[in-house]
Amino acid sequence: MKNVIIIIALFLSVYSNAQFKLTPNGFNKVSFEKPLKTNEKFIELAQSWAASYNRGNDYPFEIYNQTDTSFDLDASKLNAFYYRNRGEAFYHRIKYHMHVEIFEKTYTVSFYIKEIYTSNVLTEMTVNTFFAADGRLKEEYLDVQPSLEQSVNSIVKSFIDYMATY
Repeated sequence: MKNVIIIIALFLSVYSNAQFKLTPNGFNKVSFEKPLKTNEKFIELAQSWAASYNRGNDYPFEIYNQTDTSFDLDASKLNAFYYRNRGEAFYHRIKYHMHVEIFEKTYTVSFYIKEIYTSNVLTEMTVNTFFAADGRLKEEYLDVQPSLEQSVNSIVKSFIDYMATY
């Protein structure tokens, strides 16, 4: 029991220090400790996670550019972020791209927002839309950063947990 608590505490401390932060250029790249699995098994589990995580999502996901040490994933997240305008909340779906590179003892996840939708309508917004020229978050988009970071970190945490558990 003591070993389980130590492992959980270690896992939580590693994850809590590795969070995705939104910047005008998108999200930072984050590295995680690789579970003791072969690269082949790691990629197989990633495919399984994607199918499981996106079950019930009306929008398809795709894993592509698969090599022995990397792969790309495109998927959608409903209500990924919101912002308020005159008291009304506007929720948006995103189409995101995850690029995963596998190394001997770690793996790196890069996360990008490819498209932003209102309902089923593609908008012209990009991550850069939310920021002023000096890098500050625009006043009308103050809710975007925390809500989008929470969604992205939730997606990646699900991935990390799945990879560590199975």
